[in-house]
Amino acid sequence: MRHLLVLSLFLSCAYPFATAATTVKAQTANNTAACAAAGSPAYCQAAWVGLSDSTSGTYDPVPANVSTVNIHTLIPGGSATKVLAHFQPWFCMNPGSTTTGVGTSCNQHLQVGYNSNDSGTVNGQLNDMKGRGFDGLVVDWYGPTLNSFDQVS
Repeated sequence: MRHLLVLSLFLSCAYPFATAATTVKAQTANNTAACAAAGSPAYCQAAWVGLSDSTSGTYDPVPANVSTVNIHTLIPGGSATKVLAHFQPWFCMNPGSTTTGVGTSCNQHLQVGYNSNDSGTVNGQLNDMKGRGFDGLVVDWYGPTLNSFDQVS
């Protein structure tokens, strides 16, 4: 009994030192899963450099602090809830470009590091969503005219 009490006291005293203190702000401050570098993830052509605003500060930072935990573990009440991702396939990179962010453009959108209409990108992003436990996804449709957005592989 004495050993159990000593072990119990040791564990209760050691617990605060074994866990890192954090805040919600720290955990949510930068949670983008954009391209970290060319080839990271594999479908990325270039690194996302982020966007900032001098008045409000950075509002779309470089990739960091991304959890790959199954989304259902964050839902109170268990995993019976269906979670869908919203996919907007309008991003692209000009052939040969390695520049992203402000001052870049591809189909009137900022270059973000990858092409949405690329089977490697689609496969990589779908596998990422599956790995995080998403149950399905909703894809934007841009109307009856064919364009690269409606041809995502």
